[in-house]
Amino acid sequence: MLLQYVRYTDDQQIPALFGYPVLSEVATGKLEHLDVSEALKIEGVVDVAVWARRSFAAFGRRVWARSGSGGRYQVEIGETLGDWRVLTGQQLALVVADSYRTAKRGAGAVQVKIANANEDAIITLDQAIAAESYLDSAHFRNTVDKGDLEEGFKASDLVFEGTTYVIGQHAFPLEKQTALAVPEEKKGMTVWHSTQGHDFTRAKLAGVLGVPGSSVVCKQSRAGGAFGPKNSRQVPTAAMAAVAAHKLDKAVRVAYEATLEQLAVGGRHSFKTQYKVGVNKDGKIQACNVESWCNGGCTHDFTGFLNLEMGEAIPSVYWWPNMKINVHAMKTNLPSNTAVRSFGSPQGNFVCEAIIEDVAGRLGKPVEEIREINMCTRENAVTPWGQPMEYYNADMLWKKLKQDASFVEREKQCEAFNAQHRWRKRGISAVPLAYGHCYAYAAGTGALVNIHGDDGSVTVHHGGCEIGQGIHTKVAQVVAVSLGCPLDLIRVADTNTEVVPNARFTGGSITTEVVCEAARQACKQLLETLRPHREFLVKRDSKEPSWPELVAAANAVLGHQEKLSATGIFSPAGNKYTTDVEGNALGTYHGDYFTYGAGISEVELDVLTGEIRPLRSDILYDVGQSINPGIEIGQLEGAFVYGIGYYLYEEPLRDARGVERSQGVWAYKPPMAPEVPIEFKVELLRDNPFPKGVLGSKAIGEPPFMLAYSVLGAAKKAIASVRKENGLPEHFQMPMPCTVDAIQKACLLGSAPVASGWVEAKARSGAVDDARWRALGLELRLGGVFLVGRRERSCKADGQMSWDTSQQSQVTQDVTGA
Repeated sequence: MLLQYVRYTDDQQIPALFGYPVLSEVATGKLEHLDVSEALKIEGVVDVAVWARRSFAAFGRRVWARSGSGGRYQVEIGETLGDWRVLTGQQLALVVADSYRTAKRGAGAVQVKIANANEDAIITLDQAIAAESYLDSAHFRNTVDKGDLEEGFKASDLVFEGTTYVIGQHAFPLEKQTALAVPEEKKGMTVWHSTQGHDFTRAKLAGVLGVPGSSVVCKQSRAGGAFGPKNSRQVPTAAMAAVAAHKLDKAVRVAYEATLEQLAVGGRHSFKTQYKVGVNKDGKIQACNVESWCNGGCTHDFTGFLNLEMGEAIPSVYWWPNMKINVHAMKTNLPSNTAVRSFGSPQGNFVCEAIIEDVAGRLGKPVEEIREINMCTRENAVTPWGQPMEYYNADMLWKKLKQDASFVEREKQCEAFNAQHRWRKRGISAVPLAYGHCYAYAAGTGALVNIHGDDGSVTVHHGGCEIGQGIHTKVAQVVAVSLGCPLDLIRVADTNTEVVPNARFTGGSITTEVVCEAARQACKQLLETLRPHREFLVKRDSKEPSWPELVAAANAVLGHQEKLSATGIFSPAGNKYTTDVEGNALGTYHGDYFTYGAGISEVELDVLTGEIRPLRSDILYDVGQSINPGIEIGQLEGAFVYGIGYYLYEEPLRDARGVERSQGVWAYKPPMAPEVPIEFKVELLRDNPFPKGVLGSKAIGEPPFMLAYSVLGAAKKAIASVRKENGLPEHFQMPMPCTVDAIQKACLLGSAPVASGWVEAKARSGAVDDARWRALGLELRLGGVFLVGRRERSCKADGQMSWDTSQQSQVTQDVTGA
């Protein structure tokens, strides 16, 4: 129970020095010179660690490392460091000082000379495709290849092709990459760090330090958010702290700020996708061929698995008689892109829904009609790769939510509103969801349950990482229910690699299930140990013993000595990655099971500014038999709002050097309170336990992300209303994200029909000075830019705009450049 506060990695009350990294700001080049002399002159700077090829590190004035043969070699600071090539965001040095600000100042004093900077740099996805720069072995090819595409196209009434782009996204946790390394005896190292993969970090740090894996202990109380990159990209941060601590024999902290994280840590993969679709006049899709390319950054990281999940996310809930999907992994000179919440599925879902919308637009039909006519039913709920979608109910959830949320009636209300308002438009959209889950990412993670004989209190260790998803709370609940003991007697301890070994990653939404089941298996062993003591006490006292009485009977100093400690492990064997002792796969498919849901959102568009305001969102989601409905709803709402940010607001921008230019919240816009729907209704499907789930439950953390597409879909409908009103085609293509400038372009706000049309209408009506507004309208036509929205304005109840006429001359000057 939380009585006061909790501590995160940087809150650990261990005195330590501070490290601040020096990062490369060029995409390509050869590191020729690294001068740390000026940094060492700064009062408070203790040392500078320099990273060079083969991951070797430098301290003070010498560079040292272990070579592959176990030997050592040295390079004087100031000498040429061979042909070591760098890329954007690469860690070149770590300045260690007695304060964070001093370390940061010292990092700014390090002089770096890089030859041939940015020569032949590959920054964009199109550049990588043109250069055929591939991340080999990370492709997803020919896995989805169903039916006969050519026959499907021949049988179609309409065949068309299209291209779309899916943007990347920063994970943007509140707690950035953080590590605290504390040297121990016998060359040991304890590292507190913010992570989703503590055992992975342990193994890598042991290699960096050149010590046995058992000499490194990685711990974590909790992470202040993680969202994927802390599965792998935490390793460089922890390694910097560990190497510096190892050399100086002092504790060292390294904590990234937002600008560092966005420069050095990759994020969600961006994609370019081309598709060819065959469809009949009634809207039924007959064939679809998808070719996609992803920006993997400089290394593989999780790109191979991500491309697999992206490809398998494209079919979604729809029936595709003939389908082929290929996903290619491209290499660029950028920080390695990595796992981010929902891991490939948002990109695949965007491609899927973009195709559905393209079909609807070309046929002139409502997009919900196209979704419904192509949606799987229980009779044909099978993926294009042949996996049955067990316990399928997406079609039922879709129909129920449309009825409960009064979709048809509200759609008519939006149409009426749009007919009456020129500068405010509304849209409403409904989307279904099917999301595949794979146990492989966490399978084999264990738990240790210890019962203390003096008072019956319980300590639980498990191999998962608390990253805000409530894993500690759920584990405590499962243990309490399984043992039959009071919840307030249970403490879930810090994650620790020397207590629960061989833990897997915390990700994919399923780690909570895995560790809850592992803890439950341990509890079953303990109950069997306690069983004869309970039976004896019931027989003796003719009543059930209390929990402390039962434990005391089983383990007392001067009494019976039972072992009240047990471990459990959960390793489901349903997917193709689990093998027998001979390496034979025990499953057939990548995924283990599916979750389903539906979402409806209504938005309002300010036509002049391009701002979108979510008015209402309704979500219905199948989580099976929930272990903790409060946590489930919180996770659902969080994932949904995370998705709103991805689809509408967040846009990573890099310059020609690959340097992130949208650093921090001034330029990068994660969703805030105004982006949360004003009316937010969430419902978990009731009385629907999942027979294959842990205690009847299903995963929750990531799937609702895709339901945020309903907000994007509603925004597109509002834009279409603007276009229709101004004589433009309602059907249009809009890549991500749907930012205010993208909306203004889609509405053609800088064009004569929209911008100057309103100005001239006002002038003709005599509402303002005719000549002045006509002059302004002329400039708007010539400049193609609509800047009037920068001036003071107010919106009346009827949606009409009123202007502060005292600003007119200033507006004219702004536009004309006078």
